[in-house]
Amino acid sequence: MISIIIPSHNRAHFLPRALLSIINQEYNSWEAIVVDDGSTDNTEEVVGRLIEKDSRIKYIKKANSGATHSRNIGVENAKGDYITFLDSDDEAEPKWLKSFNELIFNKGARVICCGFEYRDHNNKLIKQHFPKPMGSLYYNKIGRFTNGGVFILEKDLFLKAGGYDENVKAGQHSEMAIRLFQILEQQDIIIYNLFVSLIRVHVHKGEKIRNNDLALYEGTKYVLEKHKSLFCKNKKIYSNNLGIAAVSAVRLGKYEAAKGFFYHSWILSPLNIKKFIRWLISLVPFLAQKFWKKDH
Repeated sequence: MISIIIPSHNRAHFLPRALLSIINQEYNSWEAIVVDDGSTDNTEEVVGRLIEKDSRIKYIKKANSGATHSRNIGVENAKGDYITFLDSDDEAEPKWLKSFNELIFNKGARVICCGFEYRDHNNKLIKQHFPKPMGSLYYNKIGRFTNGGVFILEKDLFLKAGGYDENVKAGQHSEMAIRLFQILEQQDIIIYNLFVSLIRVHVHKGEKIRNNDLALYEGTKYVLEKHKSLFCKNKKIYSNNLGIAAVSAVRLGKYEAAKGFFYHSWILSPLNIKKFIRWLISLVPFLAQKFWKKDH
């Protein structure tokens, strides 16, 4: 059985779409665990109506503590040998679980990744993304660990990796993957990839962690410090992540911090003129704020 963990906070208006996409899966051996992260809307009522239609849906209510804790709680209560995650405002294609299960059954796959696509408010396709080489920080393996639903793995592997770090404010999937990939490399475990889009990520004006500059700033800083020894061996990736922290710092008005991050990002790639120019711009707060404003 496959367990699908869905963390949710005040997403009652999105949850039916996500859950119906699971109910309509061509593969039937699943459970969906909605972990309600202290919602103040009618999430419990909405999920309750769907549970009446399909008992494979489970519901857990807890105090607000963030999506990472919610995912870990969901896994603790999961009965499946394999786990995957779906964001409450997204949805899965009907062949999502069936495609995963075919590789599990036929190849004995323990970790599988697939593609996803962005859709606008009219459900029009914006862009598709597929598994790709993830860089030296991830042992140059091909995969994708950027969104809920684009990967599935054995529950035991997730637990051995330590689950999600609840101190990571943004980029939780990528940080977990750093630890997971160390196990995959040690045990010579293959990542199987499906180069098809099986998850629809809906772009909307509601709250998204990837658009939260404070979460990006704090999350990136924390991960860079936690895995500093690894990042130091991968200067390009280190430099790029410093750039992410720097841009978030500008948008938060933390100009001194931004200058430091941009400077170190350039020093790690001294021949990169673009990064040198970004550092120069950061020296003038007015220009930095204008250049990295939200709609840029």
